[in-house]
Amino acid sequence: MREKLPHNAEIHLVSMENAATCMEQIENVLRSLPYAAYDVVIIDGLYRYEAIKVALKCISDTGVIICDDSDGYGFYEGFRDAGLRKVDFFGNAPGVLLPRCTSIYFKAPSFIFNAAWPTPVIAHDKE
Repeated sequence: MREKLPHNAEIHLVSMENAATCMEQIENVLRSLPYAAYDVVIIDGLYRYEAIKVALKCISDTGVIICDDSDGYGFYEGFRDAGLRKVDFFGNAPGVLLPRCTSIYFKAPSFIFNAAWPTPVIAHDKE
């Protein structure tokens, strides 16, 4: 898989044996990298609730935390007292009959919701 990654991406294997070991290994990887904080943190996978604490430690002041399937996994409880704002996106996921939710948690101000950034123009093919 590493051969298929772009030059500016990295992949790290962590144990899924239990939540404590997984989070410890993720934090060790983050400490080994030269970045103090991240603009985008994505929570997905097996130990989503436990990943909230790690995400809150490493998000930049203008960053966002994107939570997959945020209608479960204790995201509401985990972020309730974090002082973040939230936007929910509902829709159907591939192979799932009922709508799911993805949430973006962010501090104010966040770069992703900056109205000063222009809306990108999408080129459409003309026939």
